[in-house]
Amino acid sequence: MKKHIRLNTLSIENLAAIISEKLREHKIDSILVEGSCVSIYSQNRYQSYDLDYVTYEDMKSVTKALDELGFEKKGKYYKHTECKYFIDFVAPPVSEPAIAVEPEVTIEP
Repeated sequence: MKKHIRLNTLSIENLAAIISEKLREHKIDSILVEGSCVSIYSQNRYQSYDLDYVTYEDMKSVTKALDELGFEKKGKYYKHTECKYFIDFVAPPVSEPAIAVEPEVTIEP
């Protein structure tokens, strides 16, 4: 079942946490990397509008998980009509530092 999230009000950090948690619910190990990490680390002094993840998991499983949040695969990216950020999955292996984020928001049904 899809849950409605007010994506237009979320910070990139909270959105990353929600996406990471949804992927974990589906037993998908992933790591947030690249520009979105810089945005979070710098408290948005440097702004990224994509969330780049690395995973070794099957992309069909990823698509199913993100669909539950209302994201649709459009070309290379996952997009949501209410969200200014988009999601990308870059090829492994991870060769740069990554950070873990925890949600500060709840998902409303």
